[in-house]
Amino acid sequence: MGEVKITTPIDVEMNLDTSAAEKKIAGLANDAERIGNVLKPSAGYKTTEFWVTLATMAIAILVAAGIMSPADAEQLKGQANETTELIVKLVAALAPVVYIISRAVVKVRNRGN
Repeated sequence: MGEVKITTPIDVEMNLDTSAAEKKIAGLANDAERIGNVLKPSAGYKTTEFWVTLATMAIAILVAAGIMSPADAEQLKGQANETTELIVKLVAALAPVVYIISRAVVKVRNRGN
């Protein structure tokens, strides 16, 4: 009869090449740092909410001061809505294209590994 070798998880762990594990850990650390940088809050003036609130308040002040009529404010609001709708449509149309390109780049980069 032939010999049967039984390996335990400890034996397998001891036989692993640690350089691959170290590279993986370093890569995960870089990913965590990158994600942490993305999740950091922006300064208030860099947010969309700030600029939308500022524009709304500016229009309200102009109407309250009598510099802009309510009809002009409504027209401006309608133009802003149309512009926002156009931007949303453009983003919706471009998002799949950008995703496809990013996936292709990832696959090309991983092909060399």
